[in-house]
Amino acid sequence: MGSQQLSESPTPAWDRALRRHLDSLDWDHIRSTSPSPEASLESLARRIRASSSDVDEGWIAEFPVELLWPEAIGACFERLSAAPERIRLGAYFTPASAAREITELAVETWAKQHDWGSQPPRICDPSCGGGAFLLAAARCFASTGRWTAEDIVDSISGMDIDPTAVAITRLTLTTWADVTHGSLSLHHADSLIDDWPSEIDLVVGNPPFLGQLTAATARAPERRALLQKRFGELAAGYVDDSTLFVLRACDELRSTGGVVGMVLPRSFAGAVASGLARERILDAHHVATAWIRDDHDFDAAVAVFAPILAPGPDPEPKQAFSTALATHLATPQAHVLRATDHLGDIAVATAGFRQHFYGLQDAISDGGTDSSPRLMTAGAIDPLVDNWGHRPIRHSGSAYQRPVVEVAAIADDRVRDWVRQRLRPKVLVASQTRIIECVVDEAGETVPSVPVISVEPHDDDDLSLWLVAAVLCSPAVNAVLVRDAAGTGRSSSAIRIRAKALETLPLPANREAWETAAHHARAAQHAASKDRTAWESDMRQVGEYMQVAHGVADDVVLSWWWERIVARRPSLSPEASYRADRAY
Repeated sequence: MGSQQLSESPTPAWDRALRRHLDSLDWDHIRSTSPSPEASLESLARRIRASSSDVDEGWIAEFPVELLWPEAIGACFERLSAAPERIRLGAYFTPASAAREITELAVETWAKQHDWGSQPPRICDPSCGGGAFLLAAARCFASTGRWTAEDIVDSISGMDIDPTAVAITRLTLTTWADVTHGSLSLHHADSLIDDWPSEIDLVVGNPPFLGQLTAATARAPERRALLQKRFGELAAGYVDDSTLFVLRACDELRSTGGVVGMVLPRSFAGAVASGLARERILDAHHVATAWIRDDHDFDAAVAVFAPILAPGPDPEPKQAFSTALATHLATPQAHVLRATDHLGDIAVATAGFRQHFYGLQDAISDGGTDSSPRLMTAGAIDPLVDNWGHRPIRHSGSAYQRPVVEVAAIADDRVRDWVRQRLRPKVLVASQTRIIECVVDEAGETVPSVPVISVEPHDDDDLSLWLVAAVLCSPAVNAVLVRDAAGTGRSSSAIRIRAKALETLPLPANREAWETAAHHARAAQHAASKDRTAWESDMRQVGEYMQVAHGVADDVVLSWWWERIVARRPSLSPEASYRADRAY
């Protein structure tokens, strides 16, 4: 069995077939009747080794022969585990084909800098789970034909905080190699705190995603103290455990020149909480390449990527991870001629917080009086299109046709004062969008609902509003922002726009072209509710003149921007579908 499987590798089609089969089984019944996960999976391992139906034990007998691969053991272990425990540990296992692709990228990157020796590279998974990555490494090394299965198993090490996961990884690897290998280096350990094996060449894996904003995965005080003792300020705040795994891996490999390939949530690329950690990682490593696929279905339902980190500092460390994602999303480079002046020099960007979102809730009514300011949510904003009154708007789970805010009804004095400060001419910017989507409030008659950002010019003249809007609609500015913020949105193609990031956007050097773009921006917004053709014509002029204003003679940037603008063209139907705003 072992010799037949050495060069085989699972495919995405196999992953999908396995998932469908596992979903069809009655796991509640299986859990209630199985003596233990280990006993059930031992029986499955025996059947895999035999490649036959000799082992007839309950649900195992239902397994199709074509799915009898060692990878099935880890996948079944996940389903046998209770859901609350999986959430607490972040124990979502990796599709076999994804583990193979990531591991092969890491090994290829390592091989470009090192010669193959008499033994395989020493590889470690510090959160081995069901063994998907270590099994992928074993198959990768076996495919070279250089080493025996025993040589390969000797080069592998792994750790996990769950002792059952360690046992399943051992079972998976010994099933693949068809050997009983008592010296296999797998340990029940906390990889963020305990010692690692020495002299590692490669670290691969899918560490637990344990966000600190959710009670189920937030660190206990004792563990928080241990991690801050180990990592210092890098473990403070809301940094995810997965970030700390990559930090630890890079630290362990500093002396060996090794390579790291670990799965991370895409939000890592731009999350504020991970900023210091990214800088530390890129002090001694750089992003050599990245595994990014949109068609792999991870059970944790989080958009992911796997940067492959090779030794040597990165010349542009602050944007290295976002650049990898932006390149995957086909976001063009945009080199703006002048970046000495920024949007923050002419305007201030202000974002509300949770208290502002919930503080408005009891003061919102549908219709209200003519003097009541309109409530603007992200769902009411398209590029230079004010959709208030033309489509339903959602706030905190309720739908409104024409929502207004009764300012006097706001109970919290601080929230009421904040709202009154926003009642001035401004540009409103949505978040969680593919590009910047903004609309101008010329009369200062709207209240921005979180996460809408209010960009308020320092000067009170009418032109200043439209100059700000033109900058926010600039193709080059959008390309710069999307590349820097890639991975921060809730979906793979969206970005989370931050107020501080808007203030750093570069202003154009060509004032004449900039003002012309501003006039077209005003014409576009005024035409949006009446004439879609006129809106499109003026929006196109905004983009073309801002290219001139920024000195960017790149049709690729303009085409990229225009494709996204047209996708958000205004619908003149009040029954148009709308984007629901999430509660904050």
